[in-house]
Amino acid sequence: MYHGLHRFAWGRWVGLVGTFLLGSGSLPAWAGTFSWTGGDGTSQLWSTGSNWSGGTAPTSASDTVINFDVMNNPGTSTNRLQQDIANPFLLNEMTFGHNADVSYYLDGGPLQFVANAGTQPMFRNYGWYDKSGTSE
Repeated sequence: MYHGLHRFAWGRWVGLVGTFLLGSGSLPAWAGTFSWTGGDGTSQLWSTGSNWSGGTAPTSASDTVINFDVMNNPGTSTNRLQQDIANPFLLNEMTFGHNADVSYYLDGGPLQFVANAGTQPMFRNYGWYDKSGTSE
Protein backbone atom coordinates (compact mmCIF):
# COMPACT_ATOMS: atom_id res chain seq x y z
CA MET A 1 0.00 0.00 0.00
CA TYR A 2 1.35 3.46 -0.91
CA HIS A 3 1.01 6.12 1.81
CA GLY A 4 3.08 8.88 0.27
CA LEU A 5 0.11 10.61 -1.33
CA HIS A 6 -1.74 10.84 1.99
CA ARG A 7 1.25 12.38 3.72
CA PHE A 8 1.66 14.88 0.88
CA ALA A 9 -2.02 15.82 0.90
CA TRP A 10 -2.00 16.24 4.69
CA GLY A 11 1.13 18.36 4.50
CA ARG A 12 -0.42 20.58 1.81
CA TRP A 13 -3.62 21.01 3.84
CA VAL A 14 -1.70 22.02 6.98
CA GLY A 15 0.44 24.35 4.88
CA LEU A 16 -2.62 26.02 3.34
CA VAL A 17 -4.28 26.56 6.71
CA GLY A 18 -1.04 27.95 8.18
CA THR A 19 -0.58 30.27 5.22
CA PHE A 20 -4.17 31.49 5.53
CA LEU A 21 -3.87 32.25 9.26
CA LEU A 22 -0.43 33.86 9.07
CA GLY A 23 -1.13 35.58 5.79
CA SER A 24 -4.24 37.27 7.11
CA GLY A 25 -2.10 39.35 9.45
CA SER A 26 -4.12 38.44 12.52
CA LEU A 27 -5.27 35.43 14.40
CA PRO A 28 -8.92 35.04 15.38
CA ALA A 29 -9.99 36.73 18.62
CA TRP A 30 -11.16 34.38 21.34
CA ALA A 31 -13.83 35.22 23.85
CA GLY A 32 -13.44 34.74 27.57
CA THR A 33 -13.71 36.76 30.77
CA PHE A 34 -13.17 40.51 30.57
CA SER A 35 -12.99 42.74 33.65
CA TRP A 36 -13.47 46.51 33.46
CA THR A 37 -10.60 48.45 35.07
CA GLY A 38 -11.54 51.88 33.73
CA GLY A 39 -8.04 52.55 32.42
CA ASP A 40 -6.85 56.09 33.06
CA GLY A 41 -10.44 57.35 33.17
CA THR A 42 -10.30 59.30 29.90
CA SER A 43 -12.25 56.85 27.73
CA GLN A 44 -15.67 55.35 28.36
CA LEU A 45 -15.59 53.15 25.24
CA TRP A 46 -15.80 49.39 25.59
CA SER A 47 -13.53 49.11 22.52
CA THR A 48 -10.61 50.79 24.33
CA GLY A 49 -8.36 47.91 25.36
CA SER A 50 -6.74 49.81 28.23
CA ASN A 51 -10.13 49.96 29.99
CA TRP A 52 -10.01 46.18 30.51
CA SER A 53 -7.73 43.90 32.52
CA GLY A 54 -5.09 42.44 30.24
CA GLY A 55 -5.37 45.46 27.94
CA THR A 56 -7.77 43.75 25.52
CA ALA A 57 -11.33 44.83 24.75
CA PRO A 58 -13.99 42.11 25.01
CA THR A 59 -15.11 39.98 22.11
CA SER A 60 -18.75 39.52 21.19
CA ALA A 61 -19.34 35.76 21.55
CA SER A 62 -21.55 33.21 23.30
CA ASP A 63 -18.86 32.47 25.91
CA THR A 64 -18.03 36.09 26.81
CA VAL A 65 -18.22 37.07 30.49
CA ILE A 66 -18.13 40.77 31.47
CA ASN A 67 -17.25 41.86 35.02
CA PHE A 68 -17.63 45.30 36.57
CA ASP A 69 -16.14 45.38 40.06
CA VAL A 70 -13.95 48.50 40.44
CA MET A 71 -14.59 52.09 41.45
CA ASN A 72 -12.46 53.60 38.66
CA ASN A 73 -14.26 55.19 35.70
CA PRO A 74 -17.81 53.80 36.13
CA GLY A 75 -19.23 56.46 33.80
CA THR A 76 -21.65 59.20 34.81
CA SER A 77 -25.26 59.98 34.07
CA THR A 78 -24.08 62.32 31.29
CA ASN A 79 -20.98 60.36 30.15
CA ARG A 80 -21.94 56.69 30.13
CA LEU A 81 -19.77 53.65 29.36
CA GLN A 82 -20.40 53.00 25.66
CA GLN A 83 -20.74 49.49 24.25
CA ASP A 84 -19.38 50.24 20.77
CA ILE A 85 -18.05 46.81 19.74
CA ALA A 86 -20.95 44.94 18.13
CA ASN A 87 -24.63 45.37 17.36
CA PRO A 88 -25.82 43.35 19.20
CA PHE A 89 -22.97 42.43 21.55
CA LEU A 90 -23.26 38.72 22.42
CA LEU A 91 -22.37 37.54 25.91
CA ASN A 92 -23.20 34.77 28.30
CA GLU A 93 -22.75 36.53 31.63
CA MET A 94 -22.48 40.03 33.12
CA THR A 95 -21.61 40.61 36.77
CA PHE A 96 -21.60 43.74 38.88
CA GLY A 97 -19.50 42.92 41.94
CA HIS A 98 -19.79 43.93 45.56
CA ASN A 99 -16.31 45.52 45.70
CA ALA A 100 -17.44 48.54 43.70
CA ASP A 101 -19.57 50.82 45.86
CA VAL A 102 -20.49 52.95 42.85
CA SER A 103 -23.16 53.29 40.20
CA TYR A 104 -22.25 52.12 36.70
CA TYR A 105 -23.80 53.94 33.77
CA LEU A 106 -24.02 51.86 30.58
CA ASP A 107 -25.14 52.92 27.15
CA GLY A 108 -24.41 52.18 23.51
CA GLY A 109 -25.31 49.19 21.38
CA PRO A 110 -27.64 46.45 22.58
CA LEU A 111 -26.51 43.44 24.61
CA GLN A 112 -27.79 39.98 23.75
CA PHE A 113 -27.43 37.33 26.46
CA VAL A 114 -27.08 33.87 24.88
CA ALA A 115 -26.57 30.30 26.09
CA ASN A 116 -23.13 28.75 25.68
CA ALA A 117 -22.91 24.96 25.40
CA GLY A 118 -25.68 24.43 27.93
CA THR A 119 -24.65 27.29 30.24
CA GLN A 120 -27.67 29.54 30.50
CA PRO A 121 -27.20 33.34 30.34
CA MET A 122 -26.65 35.05 33.67
CA PHE A 123 -26.91 38.61 34.98
CA ARG A 124 -25.50 39.03 38.49
CA ASN A 125 -25.70 42.11 40.64
CA TYR A 126 -24.11 41.90 44.07
CA GLY A 127 -24.90 45.54 44.90
CA TRP A 128 -28.06 47.58 45.05
CA TYR A 129 -30.07 48.18 41.91
CA ASP A 130 -32.56 50.95 41.33
CA LYS A 131 -33.91 51.31 37.80
CA SER A 132 -34.62 55.00 38.41
CA GLY A 133 -30.90 55.68 38.05
CA THR A 134 -29.98 55.95 41.70
CA SER A 135 -28.31 53.35 43.86
CA GLU A 136 -27.68 52.89 47.54
